[in-house]
Amino acid sequence: MKVHGTFTIHGASHELTMDVKADGSGDQIHAPMGFDMPDVAWGMKDPGNFC
Repeated sequence: MKVHGTFTIHGASHELTMDVKADGSGDQIHAPMGFDMPDVAWGMKDPGNFC
């Protein structure tokens, strides 16, 4: 399935749509998800540059 929402970090909101595979058992659903965050494109410092 696709999960769509808004991720807010450092006061800026960014729309995301993620592909998620969910598994259910009984009354529980397990749906791990993640995404690559484009730090610099979203106005944050480059985490690869420690200077």
